[in-house]
Amino acid sequence: MEIAGKKTPGLAKVRVEPEYATDAQRASGEDAAAIILSGYQPPRIEIEILVWTPEQWTKLDELQRGIWRQPNKAGPLENIGFTEDLRFVPTKPKQRDQAAAATQATVGGAQAIDDAAVTLVHPKLAQVGITAGALVGLVPAEDGPERGSKTVKLRFIQYIPRKPQPPVRKITKTAAGKRKGDLLDAVQTPGIANRPEVPSDSDAEP
Repeated sequence: MEIAGKKTPGLAKVRVEPEYATDAQRASGEDAAAIILSGYQPPRIEIEILVWTPEQWTKLDELQRGIWRQPNKAGPLENIGFTEDLRFVPTKPKQRDQAAAATQATVGGAQAIDDAAVTLVHPKLAQVGITAGALVGLVPAEDGPERGSKTVKLRFIQYIPRKPQPPVRKITKTAAGKRKGDLLDAVQTPGIANRPEVPSDSDAEP
C-alpha cells in the first residue's frame, strides 16, 4: 500500500464500495419502476493499518501527520513518540516534522479537494480505477489484535479530477452591427448581405 507516494508500514487493509446513485421513476398506481443511473458517487475509502514495532509506528505517525490538517491551523498533528514498552508519548512541538508541515499550505477554513488529494496505490483500489483520494477522517491509534500492536484507520473520499471546461466564444459587434467571432466572420446575415445596393441621389445621372 502506498499513500502520497510513501509505502505504509505494517499491514494495510482496504475497504471500498463504489456505486452509482439511482433514481426510481414510478408511475402513479404501479409497482414497477424505471431505475435511472443518475451519476457516479465518489466512494469513501477506509484504510486500516496495523503496526507492532516502534519503527513502524514512527513511519505511520509521520505519514499521518503529513496528510492530516488540524482545524484552523497550518501545521500537522503533534508528533507522537512510541516508547520501547509500546506506550504513546507526545513529544515537544518543536520536534514536529518540518517536511510534513510544509505540505499543509492551507490555513483553516475550506480546502479544495484538488489541493488535499493524495495518490493511493493498492491492488483493490486499482481494480475499480481509484488512484487518488482526500483524507476526510481518521480513527486514532487503538489496541490491535495482538499484544503491543496498534491500528489506525484513515478515511478518504475518492478524488476525480474535473474535466476542463471548453472556452467560451466571445461574440462582439462592429460599428455597422455585424457580429464577429471565430466562426461568424464567414456567416452572412440572410436578407441583408445579399440585398442589392440601392443607388443614391448622388449616383443618379443628370
